[in-house]
Amino acid sequence: PLILNQPTIVALSAGQTVYCGSCRQMTPHFASAGYNCPQYMNPAEYFISLVNTDFDDHADVPQMVQSYTQSEIRKELINRIMSDRKTPQH
Repeated sequence: PLILNQPTIVALSAGQTVYCGSCRQMTPHFASAGYNCPQYMNPAEYFISLVNTDFDDHADVPQMVQSYTQSEIRKELINRIMSDRKTPQH
């Protein structure tokens, strides 16, 4: 599924996170993993087709998970979470 909580998008496939970040960073992230959105295709539809394992032409999910796991986007998210945990609760 693709979960939209603007401005953050979470894309899951086979129960694993393939992307969690801003809408703005999603297209460059997938392009860096080798999945360039076709010029005249709606990016949301394209990304859904990549992560939907119900169809034969889906992307290599383990490779997509690894790409996200090693991405700067994920590292920044983890850093924000860890920083937030250090903030005293009100």
